[in-house]
Amino acid sequence: NAALIAFQYTDKSLKDIINNLKDQDVKDILDLAHTYRNSHDVLHPAISHGGLSFELVMGYHGYRDIFRHRKGSRTNQLLTTRLGFETPEIFKVFGIDKQYLQDMNKCAEIYEEAREQNPHIAEKLVPFGANCRTLYSWQPNQIGYVGKLRGDISKGNVAYVKVARELVEKVSKIMPETSRFFRIDNKEYPPELWKAGYGWYDKTQR
Repeated sequence: NAALIAFQYTDKSLKDIINNLKDQDVKDILDLAHTYRNSHDVLHPAISHGGLSFELVMGYHGYRDIFRHRKGSRTNQLLTTRLGFETPEIFKVFGIDKQYLQDMNKCAEIYEEAREQNPHIAEKLVPFGANCRTLYSWQPNQIGYVGKLRGDISKGNVAYVKVARELVEKVSKIMPETSRFFRIDNKEYPPELWKAGYGWYDKTQR
């Protein structure tokens, strides 16, 4: 539980936090987290995680749609450039990926300068292409719902489509019988093809 609380205040994965917490750290974190409770609070909200827990690391621009799924529990870390950047495949097709990464690295430099003063202000400078990390806990039916809705490439952002499909794939390994009933679209299209051309591609290229 102490690791769940600490998660939102670091750039580290939950596994790394757990591996580095000592017994005294656990006590200190729990004590501090509950020092300023008001009369209506019971436990720190991060302790509400249950069900199937997983970390999402993905481009912030795509995460903003995943963020809309509020069932279950969610703990966000502050936005940062320290988790790298997503490079859309279409940038590589048109040969602008190197310039894009140069621009992102410049953003990272500016971010680090601002972070020295205040990490909360610095996150306002993080570009949409930067990766963000969030801890989620969902029940299997919610994972099935998100997989069906966000895994449809004909309707969604490629960034979250990939994440939704990978999530369903991971769950399928630990719940193989239940996962047979997930409904997930697995079609792939060339990155340079506009969504308006998907119907043409299905009819003439498959």
